[in-house]
Formats: sequence, C-alpha cells, structure tokens
Amino acid sequence: MSAREFYRHALQTRAILGNYIEDLRNMIFDRNPGKFNDFPIITMTYLKDEKVPADFIGQPIKTETEKGILITFLLAGFVFAFNVKKDFSELERIEPFAPTPDNKFGIMNFPEGQGWEFILKYTNIKK
Repeated sequence: MSAREFYRHALQTRAILGNYIEDLRNMIFDRNPGKFNDFPIITMTYLKDEKVPADFIGQPIKTETEKGILITFLLAGFVFAFNVKKDFSELERIEPFAPTPDNKFGIMNFPEGQGWEFILKYTNIKK
C-alpha cells in the first residue's frame, strides 16, 4: 500500500490486510491477478451527471462490515472500491463491474442526480 499522508485514514496496512499481505505481495510480484473473486475492485463514475464536480478528489475511507473490509476513494469523477477479501462470494453484485481474467470490466454509472448524494454520504455531510 502507501505510506503517503493522503491515505492515513484508510490504510493502516498491516491492520487491514492482516493475513492477506503475502497473498497480495505475491500477486503483484508474480503479475498474477488471482481468481476473479480475490480482492475484487469495482469502478463507478458520476461523470455523466454534469451537476457533480468532475475534479473532486476524496480521501480514501475504510468501511468494515460483517462481509469484509472495503477501501473506497473518489478520483476525478470515478469511485474505486477495493474489497479486502479473498473468495468474495457475492459475485452477482460485482461481476458486471470487476476486472475479469480476460482483462475486461464495466464501469457502473450512477443514475443522474445520485452522484451528489454519494459524495455527501462519502464526506459525511448532512443536507
């Protein structure tokens, strides 16, 4: 991961990755992305909604649920969600948007008007 100040709230690397550190390190060094459902990444965008700023950059946040850990960040109109989980089981939810072994992936577009809602929730700003 990164020691940059930008990631300070989301990435206490050892605490988040735990037993997955070596798995991820080997995947990177061996240039082997692993199985489709290992640590899936989902990409979304709100660029089609012209009312939402396309140049917004949001500091990464960590969300923990009973299903695992999700690291999310916003970068210039795109939302990247990294699932810190091996053998992610809810494939029907991620399949259209996660990278596949044949190097394809879809980008989910937020419905018009929901980009701002997402940013407000992401930044914990109440209307």
